[in-house]
Amino acid sequence: MNKLPLDVTKSLYDSDGYRHTLVTATPVQIVTLLEGFYWLWDRVTGRCLLEGMSHARLSNHIPPGDDAQARRNPVAETRAFLTAQSVIRNAASGRRDIDDTPAGPHDVAH
Repeated sequence: MNKLPLDVTKSLYDSDGYRHTLVTATPVQIVTLLEGFYWLWDRVTGRCLLEGMSHARLSNHIPPGDDAQARRNPVAETRAFLTAQSVIRNAASGRRDIDDTPAGPHDVAH
Protein backbone atom coordinates (compact mmCIF):
# COMPACT_ATOMS: atom_id res chain seq x y z
CA MET A 1 0.00 0.00 0.00
CA ASN A 2 1.32 3.45 -0.91
CA LYS A 3 2.02 5.94 1.85
CA LEU A 4 -0.66 8.63 1.85
CA PRO A 5 0.56 12.22 1.45
CA LEU A 6 -1.27 13.41 4.58
CA ASP A 7 -0.04 11.83 7.79
CA VAL A 8 -2.85 12.08 10.36
CA THR A 9 -0.44 11.33 13.20
CA LYS A 10 1.16 14.76 12.57
CA SER A 11 -0.26 18.28 12.76
CA LEU A 12 -2.59 19.34 9.93
CA TYR A 13 -2.56 22.88 8.52
CA ASP A 14 -4.75 24.50 5.90
CA SER A 15 -3.38 26.68 3.11
CA ASP A 16 -3.98 29.79 5.25
CA GLY A 17 -1.78 28.43 8.04
CA TYR A 18 -4.54 27.47 10.49
CA ARG A 19 -3.98 24.27 12.48
CA HIS A 20 -6.91 21.84 12.27
CA THR A 21 -7.94 19.22 14.80
CA LEU A 22 -8.37 15.72 13.37
CA VAL A 23 -11.87 14.28 13.82
CA THR A 24 -11.59 11.12 11.73
CA ALA A 25 -9.80 9.79 8.67
CA THR A 26 -10.16 7.06 6.08
CA PRO A 27 -7.76 6.18 3.27
CA VAL A 28 -9.89 8.47 1.05
CA GLN A 29 -10.98 11.42 3.21
CA ILE A 30 -10.14 13.39 6.34
CA VAL A 31 -12.56 15.30 8.57
CA THR A 32 -11.11 18.11 10.66
CA LEU A 33 -12.48 20.68 13.07
CA LEU A 34 -11.52 24.34 13.13
CA GLU A 35 -13.24 26.88 15.37
CA GLY A 36 -16.49 24.91 15.57
CA PHE A 37 -16.71 24.04 11.86
CA TYR A 38 -16.13 20.65 10.29
CA TRP A 39 -14.02 20.46 7.14
CA LEU A 40 -13.85 17.59 4.67
CA TRP A 41 -10.62 16.94 2.76
CA ASP A 42 -9.42 14.59 0.04
CA ARG A 43 -6.71 12.58 1.79
CA VAL A 44 -4.60 12.04 -1.33
CA THR A 45 -4.61 15.58 -2.78
CA GLY A 46 -5.31 17.58 0.38
CA ARG A 47 -8.05 19.51 -1.48
CA CYS A 48 -11.05 20.73 0.50
CA LEU A 49 -14.23 18.93 -0.60
CA LEU A 50 -16.70 21.51 0.71
CA GLU A 51 -18.64 23.33 -1.98
CA GLY A 52 -16.95 26.60 -2.87
CA MET A 53 -13.80 25.81 -0.90
CA SER A 54 -11.83 23.73 -3.42
CA HIS A 55 -9.05 26.34 -3.39
CA ALA A 56 -8.17 25.37 0.20
CA ARG A 57 -5.56 22.68 0.80
CA LEU A 58 -4.54 20.64 3.85
CA SER A 59 -0.99 19.56 4.56
CA ASN A 60 1.32 18.50 7.37
CA HIS A 61 3.40 21.64 7.00
CA ILE A 62 2.76 25.27 7.88
CA PRO A 63 2.72 27.26 4.63
CA PRO A 64 5.58 29.72 4.13
CA GLY A 65 4.99 32.79 6.32
CA ASP A 66 4.58 35.40 3.59
CA ASP A 67 2.17 33.26 1.56
CA ALA A 68 -0.05 32.43 4.53
CA GLN A 69 0.01 35.98 5.91
CA ALA A 70 -0.94 37.43 2.52
CA ARG A 71 -4.09 35.29 2.47
CA ARG A 72 -4.84 35.81 6.16
CA ASN A 73 -6.84 38.99 6.30
CA PRO A 74 -10.15 39.98 7.89
CA VAL A 75 -12.05 40.11 4.60
CA ALA A 76 -10.90 36.65 3.53
CA GLU A 77 -11.60 35.20 6.97
CA THR A 78 -15.10 36.71 7.05
CA ARG A 79 -15.83 35.39 3.56
CA ALA A 80 -14.62 31.89 4.49
CA PHE A 81 -16.73 31.97 7.66
CA LEU A 82 -19.85 33.05 5.73
CA THR A 83 -19.24 30.43 3.06
CA ALA A 84 -18.89 27.69 5.69
CA GLN A 85 -22.09 28.87 7.40
CA SER A 86 -23.92 28.85 4.07
CA VAL A 87 -22.80 25.29 3.31
CA ILE A 88 -23.90 24.12 6.76
CA ARG A 89 -27.25 25.95 6.49
CA ASN A 90 -27.92 24.45 3.04
CA ALA A 91 -27.13 20.96 4.30
CA ALA A 92 -29.34 21.44 7.35
CA SER A 93 -32.30 22.63 5.30
CA GLY A 94 -32.18 19.64 2.97
CA ARG A 95 -35.06 17.20 2.65
CA ARG A 96 -35.33 14.69 5.44
CA ASP A 97 -35.79 11.03 4.55
CA ILE A 98 -37.62 10.07 7.75
CA ASP A 99 -41.01 11.14 9.03
CA ASP A 100 -40.54 12.12 12.64
CA THR A 101 -43.91 13.83 13.12
CA PRO A 102 -45.71 12.53 16.20
CA ALA A 103 -48.55 10.13 15.58
CA GLY A 104 -51.96 11.51 16.53
CA PRO A 105 -55.26 9.77 17.31
CA HIS A 106 -56.11 9.79 13.58
CA ASP A 107 -53.03 7.63 12.84
CA VAL A 108 -54.01 4.79 15.16
CA ALA A 109 -55.86 1.88 13.56
CA HIS A 110 -58.98 0.76 15.42
